[in-house]
Parts: sequence; structure tokens; C-alpha cells
Amino acid sequence: MHSNQPNPDKSYRILKLQSGEEIITKITGRKNKKVYLDKPMIIKSLSQTDMFGRTKEITFLKEWLSYTPATTTKIPETFVIAWHVPTPDLTCLYD
Repeated sequence: MHSNQPNPDKSYRILKLQSGEEIITKITGRKNKKVYLDKPMIIKSLSQTDMFGRTKEITFLKEWLSYTPATTTKIPETFVIAWHVPTPDLTCLYD
């Protein structure tokens, strides 16, 4: 059964990185001042104007680990500026 509601057991987080990037990922662990990420995706937004002059923002996700078959990685904890719980809409987009 498919539901639009996010699974509350998932440990998805939005990470704001020192590079300025924002990624959504599943945190799988923390060890030796490293954060272990599973399937990190970078959050991108575009503004689009329709023929009536109304602006609409479109959010999409792009693989953060581009050009590699790897789906997991680790980064230094100090590379993360902020951690946040994603909205249900972003969680559904990520799923």
C-alpha cells in the first residue's frame, strides 16, 4: 500500500554544508567525527515565469554523488553547518 505520508522512522535530514549546498539524505551513523550518508541528493530550485507574469518556484533533487555507482559516503561533522528535519513534501520527493 502506497501512502503520501512520510515514514516517521526514516532518519532523513536536510544538511546545510559549508560549501553552501543543501542536501537531503538518510543519516546512517556518526563515528570518529564523521557523518555517514546514504543516497545524498542536492536540493535545487528554479524560478519560472508563466505567460501571465506569475513566478513559480520549482524544486528538484539531483544526485550528490554524481558519476559514481556509490550510494553512500561519509563527510566530516565540521563540514555541516546546520541539520534540519525535511517537510513531508520534500520527503515524498526524495522517496
